[in-house]
Amino acid sequence: AGVKVKVGFVGEPGCGKTSLIEAIFGEEIPAKKMEKKKQENKEYMTFKYPGWRNIKFAEIPAVKTHRRVEREAYLEAMNITGYDLIVIVTENHIREWAMWMARELEKQEIPFIFVRTKIDKKASEDKRKFPRTFCERRVVKQVRDRCEESITGAKLPQSKTFVISTVYPDKWDFRALVQALGEDLSRTKKRSLNLSLPPLTPHLISEKQKAHAQHIWMISALSVASGLMEIPGFAISADIELLQQ
Repeated sequence: AGVKVKVGFVGEPGCGKTSLIEAIFGEEIPAKKMEKKKQENKEYMTFKYPGWRNIKFAEIPAVKTHRRVEREAYLEAMNITGYDLIVIVTENHIREWAMWMARELEKQEIPFIFVRTKIDKKASEDKRKFPRTFCERRVVKQVRDRCEESITGAKLPQSKTFVISTVYPDKWDFRALVQALGEDLSRTKKRSLNLSLPPLTPHLISEKQKAHAQHIWMISALSVASGLMEIPGFAISADIELLQQ
């Protein structure tokens, strides 16, 4: 089944967590693949990656309270330490709760990245307000710069920030985001996750090719080994079983 990988997407309601997960999956998530869980009156959902039982994505609500005790209880209830990567999702600027979570994740040595969603909506609004001077590239740069300034101003560790739109996955940082999901994981978890991700970048395509080549080599070696054994019918049955994998 492969090495297990669990990725959490944390954000406020309506920020686009489900849409982002579906964009990465490359398909809508049917209800039967959603698993609702409830802890401390907080509901979150986990999704099994299509075709990969070892890969799970979870949609986690953002913390709302500013009280330290309640925030600590939130981390425990959401089992944040049980994730290999946390994706902090926002449709506006990076808020105080997101900065707090980034600090907590750093303490736990859990990789995290920031994702600014719905950039297409921001671009459309600016185009409508300033039709003469509108420049899409400038708008995106301003949004990205503001996110990075918030991170620097809060004295957060250097973190990857991606500006995306799930409506237009071929534009802006979406491809780079998909590739970055596995970059800070251990070697085995990175390989496991990269194999499940869509081949949107040359790096991901190369990772898949290497994995398939290795798998073919292993099958060939096992097939040859089975042929050397003097057990009537064993080599043929072994070859059939390997080819079915």
